[in-house]
Amino acid sequence: MMRAALGRNMAPVRVVVLLVLLTAGVLTAAALFLTAQPYLGFETRPASDAVLIHAVDARGPSAGRLKAGERLVAIEHAGQLEPLRARDAFAEIDVAERTLGQLHTYRQHQGALLEILRQPASQWVIDDGRFIAIRAEARRSVFSLPANFWFHGLVALIGIAISAGVWAYRRNDWAARGFLAMGVGLAVAAASAGVYTSRELALGSQALWTLSALNQIGTQLYSGGYVVTMLRYPQVLGSVRQCRWILAGFLVWALVFGAAQPWDAMPTDLAFRAPILLALSWALVLALRQWLASRNRPVERAALLWYLFAWFVGGVAFVVMQILPVLLGETSPSETQVFAFGFLLLTNIGIALGVVRYRLFELGAWWARAWGAVLGGGLVIAVDALILSVLRLDTGLSLALSLALVGWAYFPLRQILWRRLTRSPMERDEGALLKAVLQASGDSAQASWQRLLTNVYQPLEIHPVAENPDCARVAQDGAALIVPGPEQGTLLKWVARGRRLADSNDAQLADRLSRLFARIRQYREAVAEGAQLERQRIAQDLHDDVGARLLSVRQRVDASTAEAVTEILADIRTIVHSLAGQNPLLAECLADCRNELADRCEQADIHWRWPMQTSLPTVRLSAQWSLDLVRIMRELTNNAIKHAAPSRIAVSLQITGQALRFEFRHDATRPFAPPDAWRQNLGLRNLVRRCRAHGGEIRWAWDEASADVVFQGTLSLPQNAGGEHAAEPAEYAFASAPDQGSS
Repeated sequence: MMRAALGRNMAPVRVVVLLVLLTAGVLTAAALFLTAQPYLGFETRPASDAVLIHAVDARGPSAGRLKAGERLVAIEHAGQLEPLRARDAFAEIDVAERTLGQLHTYRQHQGALLEILRQPASQWVIDDGRFIAIRAEARRSVFSLPANFWFHGLVALIGIAISAGVWAYRRNDWAARGFLAMGVGLAVAAASAGVYTSRELALGSQALWTLSALNQIGTQLYSGGYVVTMLRYPQVLGSVRQCRWILAGFLVWALVFGAAQPWDAMPTDLAFRAPILLALSWALVLALRQWLASRNRPVERAALLWYLFAWFVGGVAFVVMQILPVLLGETSPSETQVFAFGFLLLTNIGIALGVVRYRLFELGAWWARAWGAVLGGGLVIAVDALILSVLRLDTGLSLALSLALVGWAYFPLRQILWRRLTRSPMERDEGALLKAVLQASGDSAQASWQRLLTNVYQPLEIHPVAENPDCARVAQDGAALIVPGPEQGTLLKWVARGRRLADSNDAQLADRLSRLFARIRQYREAVAEGAQLERQRIAQDLHDDVGARLLSVRQRVDASTAEAVTEILADIRTIVHSLAGQNPLLAECLADCRNELADRCEQADIHWRWPMQTSLPTVRLSAQWSLDLVRIMRELTNNAIKHAAPSRIAVSLQITGQALRFEFRHDATRPFAPPDAWRQNLGLRNLVRRCRAHGGEIRWAWDEASADVVFQGTLSLPQNAGGEHAAEPAEYAFASAPDQGSS
């Protein structure tokens, strides 16, 4: 309907402009209607059983005849007195009327007053008994219209512009349609209220009925739209049919009881205010459902928080404007009731920001601060009311005392709780933060940094990004956090396991972590460099001093002692290599193992075979990996010589993918237990442990065909060995006396 009227293909900007111009036209007509009313030139306020003159226009017809502070009790025309009551000065026409019948009587009384004002001769009766003749001007200037009228007009224009701006871009979204209903309802209610609350003293009966009906229609349309918006945003909790029935129900109620008013005995609270309370109660239930439905959906929950905050601001502002003046004894609610539309406009603005393009970087903190401020203000009011009712002190003294109590007790406690509740566990415990950084900074810099971020922020997703920003920043409306890293940036998606959005506090913490992480890495690198230099010095001393002396000793001793010295030199050589911290190539490590095997076999007069590999991958081994491989080969050689006294030893290698497979076989010239009967002593346990430490295994068995003991093992190569690299196939065909050192 609205969409068809505005055109399905009409540009959104045109839709907004058209609705705003339409509203401006209605407001212009309302201003023209008010300027056509009789003008007396004074402002009134309600007083007990009378109308109080609040101000007199120096250029109006009452200037010099009435003065502020006088009380009007009646108006006389043609010998008839029409009494004036306090309710005649109420801005809202239904404030003091309890039933629809009384409201109808009030409108008739207003119509009678207007007819008297239009007569050329009428007199006003003052409470002291004086009669003052004042002739009302037939029209009033547009400049005499009160600020109240222009305020309501501004509310109507802004409300329709905001809601139309949302709906024009999301015409198929029922949340946006509900929001449009709120904007249209606000505009209709504000425009009609702006007319009857800006009357000088009286309006015609029919005009008051029309304006009152329009006000109720707009109010109920706003209420129904509010429920529909809450039903569909941020999570869809109801169907389109339910939305239609809700809007229709509120509109039908407004048309029947706001316009037709079929029963004179019906209370005005039930006819006019009950649907509003129903809408608010309904919205509370929907708010709870939305809160539960948005669990682990931080963007939707943030939008809901904004939505509820906007609603809360309007409600609290209304309470403050209505209740606080009563507590201070300065005015009455009816004088400030007209500004309720301003509070509704604040709600509309806040909801629009939440629905369309809200910024949620500081939402969690803002939400808590807002509630803290509201609770602080409410506590001042509550304490002030308690002091007034219990101690019965003077108003000013009670307010000062309540401010002192709240300022000295509540606000310091609130700040302490705020600091504890809004800071993350890492921020609250510097020791935990330092521990997390130390635990995470042991591997490569980038991997350690990502592990630290995972521990601190607990994101649902973590990805590297191409950019490496200078400082951390929030992205995707708080759904993501981009932080710098040692090598590249990192994107954290849905921090705190998706329970909340990232904000600037998270970005600041990330920058602190980055600086601390860099300093600890620098410290550890300095310590490692110093340790490496010390190991190199020790290795150099072992090689130059101890190794040289042992070589001299070996040349002067007998064969058995020389063999022991050779084993010691081999151990020293291994220790020197490990202390040097060098990362040898795989080919270099295998060559060392082959040379050591050759030395041991030559000294023991054992034939050996270890074919040279010609296609080895270019792999850098860690010092520990190469050391373990050397010790495995050495342990196998020692076991063979010690227990079997072999006449021949053969080693074969094969590299497939990331695995190094080896076979070590030898015969036996002395009897010893078969392999399946071996117990895993220290030597065998070391073989198993070292192979498993590098993702491999080792097995041993008899080869009955050749009567050899065979050890077969695997070791996983480091990750920098790319692709598959196969060594030359190792096939051994031993003769009765194989050549010494053949390859």
